[in-house]
Amino acid sequence: VGTPLVDACGAQPPVEALRQVIDTANGGFYERKRWQWRCARDIPLLATAAVPPTSFGSRLSSRFLHHALLLQLPNWSHQTLSSVFSGILAGYVGSTNLPTSSVQQIAWSTSAATVELLGRVTEAFRPLVSTPLHAFSVRDVVRVVRGMAAARPTSLHNNEDVAKLWAHESSRVFGDRLA
Repeated sequence: VGTPLVDACGAQPPVEALRQVIDTANGGFYERKRWQWRCARDIPLLATAAVPPTSFGSRLSSRFLHHALLLQLPNWSHQTLSSVFSGILAGYVGSTNLPTSSVQQIAWSTSAATVELLGRVTEAFRPLVSTPLHAFSVRDVVRVVRGMAAARPTSLHNNEDVAKLWAHESSRVFGDRLA
């Protein structure tokens, strides 16, 4: 469910239409061509609202929210994200020409740096209506990792090559949206 801006009367027409369909036992809508009420029964509705209400729109009305079961998932910690992505990167870096003893360290430091970069970019560039491209998320870390995994394993000969690849992918994912 998006959070549309409130109109002059204080309503959010798309959200109010959904509320009208699920509100009562006779929930439905009025068909204007035949001037008849159409009941909508036994229609499951699964909706998500992931954008913070202060970023792009307004809050959902309490008349709509009282029909919902609200679940709020906390953000993942930097440690958890680094652990997840270092495992993925270790599988890729392990197939390169790099020494086996340094694979875990390279994977951990690269994933930790990417998660740290995400945190700093998210803090520095808040999404606004005028800058909607500044909505960064964990998907951006996935894009960096995918980009690194797309490189030919034979092209990485030392730690410096991995650092250059990481800098390139991070610039591609984060930098291009800031330009």
